[in-house]
Amino acid sequence: MTLLEGVELDKSDVETYGEEMALELAGVRSSLKKLRSFPALKEREAQGLVSLHGLHLDIGDNKLVQLDTANGCFVPIVEDVASVPG
Repeated sequence: MTLLEGVELDKSDVETYGEEMALELAGVRSSLKKLRSFPALKEREAQGLVSLHGLHLDIGDNKLVQLDTANGCFVPIVEDVASVPG
């Protein structure tokens, strides 16, 4: 688990989604942080040319959540992926 070494689980994620998914969400946060460490990407994001989004699909529950950058919490954007047409 060296990719998530030093990463702490968010308490609200554990309470809302359980420990396993909280670990997965920590991975999403960590990935975004690492992407933003690349100067070229960071610059383009600051210029509004690139927009990074943190998403997690729970295929067991058919739920899609997105990291809300305003409050740092993951929020459902699709409650049941299977019900989406197409």
